Amino acid sequence: MFDLNGVLCHTQHIPRVPTRPFRHPDERVYDGELDTLINRKAVRARPGLRDFLREVLEFAHVVVWSSMVMESTEPIVDFLFRDLPSPCLVLGQEDCNELLDEKGRPVPKFGGRGGGQQFLKVLRSRLWRGVPLLQGTPHGWWPTPENTLLVDDSPAKSVLNPPGNVIFPDTWTGDRKDTFLLDTLAPYLRRLALHAGSIPFFVRSNPIGNAALSPRDNVYKSIIRLAKFNKLI
Repeated sequence: MFDLNGVLCHTQHIPRVPTRPFRHPDERVYDGELDTLINRKAVRARPGLRDFLREVLEFAHVVVWSSMVMESTEPIVDFLFRDLPSPCLVLGQEDCNELLDEKGRPVPKFGGRGGGQQFLKVLRSRLWRGVPLLQGTPHGWWPTPENTLLVDDSPAKSVLNPPGNVIFPDTWTGDRKDTFLLDTLAPYLRRLALHAGSIPFFVRSNPIGNAALSPRDNVYKSIIRLAKFNKLI
């Protein structure tokens, strides 16, 4: 399961009247100098993305989960996966849990890039309970804590997830010389796919990327308090 912005691509909100040139999604250019404009978002595919997706789609059931609204998420996914097998499932902001404070106001994002509201991606409630319809998966197969891995650059969004089910690579901010997908993440996922044990066991035995938030971290404590207030736990 992959996050979009900061993992598979880089997006930036664009004013109603763009001040620089962009490509159209139908041009299907993923490695040019110009970004692609999709629903007022400048989208830059991460270097090596298409080869990475081709490889991973051969051995994994791929889900995309973004904290952008589905109105933006779906056309970006359509562009990035054009002429490739579609993800089994696409989730957006509407599938995240929001946090409200004691006065009913949305909680601002803790740290990280940009502003906006703090959302949580809770695997238990969105994937493991009331299993969603997954396209292209074998009959009788469903996601469980034993076979699920989320790749997301935001530890704060995964405070309620078991640490062995998430890895946190550095946020990709658009560097065109980046090689992480093909040189680091693809080999890691290949090793994981060949591993006979559970995903949590492999992840705990083979740490990669940044650490999950510690229970001693003030952000962790704040999110847990708010999650309890919002009856998420």
